[in-house]
Order: sequence, then structure tokens, then C-alpha cells
Amino acid sequence: MNLPSLSDQEYEQLRPYITLASKLGGFAAQLFASNLSTIEIEYEGELGGWKTDFVRNAAVAGVMQSGSEEAVNLINARTVAEQRGVVIRETRSDPKAKVIGIQLKLTGETGGVQCRGAVVHGEYPRLTELNDTEIESRVEGNFIVIFNDDSPGVVGGIGTALGTHGINIARLSLGRKGKNAVAIVQVDSAVGADVLAELKKVKSVKNAVSVKV
Repeated sequence: MNLPSLSDQEYEQLRPYITLASKLGGFAAQLFASNLSTIEIEYEGELGGWKTDFVRNAAVAGVMQSGSEEAVNLINARTVAEQRGVVIRETRSDPKAKVIGIQLKLTGETGGVQCRGAVVHGEYPRLTELNDTEIESRVEGNFIVIFNDDSPGVVGGIGTALGTHGINIARLSLGRKGKNAVAIVQVDSAVGADVLAELKKVKSVKNAVSVKV
């Protein structure tokens, strides 16, 4: 598949967003629990006016590589998606908008995942929204993503459950919208099914997923 040529300046401008797209793709894919049918990518702000083919392919590669033994990269990502029957849709928001970022949506027959991200300090990828809930988190390392009802005591219960298994919390990000809440816990290494099962026993917790990006 032909990709547009980029000058050194154009590539350096795009490079952090290529990384961001890849990280968001891998992050979202590990939370997705349906048969994937569509990947939607929205380029926000000035990014919408740039050559975004590599950004698109990075997002698609991040999604398609998750759980796959097949090597997926910037060159073959779109082809792999098409071979698996996945539709890719791209949109561009107002290029004059102050916020520059990427929104990614994965959809299937029985569910979907939405996330949004930005680049901070010109280099570092950050998750800024998950399933329409504002939350800020790094997207590199080992994480536990916890979905719960917004009620008192959940954070304490999470800490107790992790402490029981000797797991240290490196960073904790929280977000809520209406009666729903999400916690993203960064840990030093991937956790096992026993830890996730313990977390799911915490009152008001609906799901807990291990994510590595």
C-alpha cells in the first residue's frame, strides 16, 4: 500500500501523534470484548489538516496487533484490517480548534470502546477520555482498568484488594460521569486472573481488565 512521502519536518511534527495513535489503539483493543467490525478515527484540531496516513495506520496496527500472532505494522495495518473484514472510518474536526488530539472508537455487534488522547509537552502521549468519561492517564506500561458504580469506598476497596496480593500502585487516575466511574491503576507488572477476580468482588466494581501497552 502506498503511503505519502513526508519531509523530515512533517515526520517530526507527526511522530508523537503516531506514537499516541499506536498506544490508544493497543489500549482500547484490550478493553474491547466483541467481534470488531469498525475502527473510527477522528483527527482533532490542526492534526486534521496534516498528512495523517501514518497516524491512521498506527492506530489500526495498535488495534489489530492486540491478541494477534501476526506482525502488524504501519505498512500492512490497513490491509490486515480489510482482510479481517474491519471497516476503517476517518473524520476530521475543526482544524482551528485549540485542542489537538485523536479520538478512537471500536465497535462491534455487542459493544464498543471509545477513547481520546493528546500529546503533552510536545512528546508524551496521554489518554484524556475513556468511554466518554474524562480521565487522564499515561498509556505506557502495565495497567488495571476498573469500571464501577460511582459510590463511596470503591477506591479503598481497590487498594485493599491490591495490597492483599502485594501489588503496589504506581499511579491512580479517576474519572466519573453520572453514576458511572472508571479507575486506571498503573502497576509495576501485569496482574493475573486471581487479582482481577479479587477486584471484581469489591462492592460496586463491575469489571476489571489488565492492560499492557
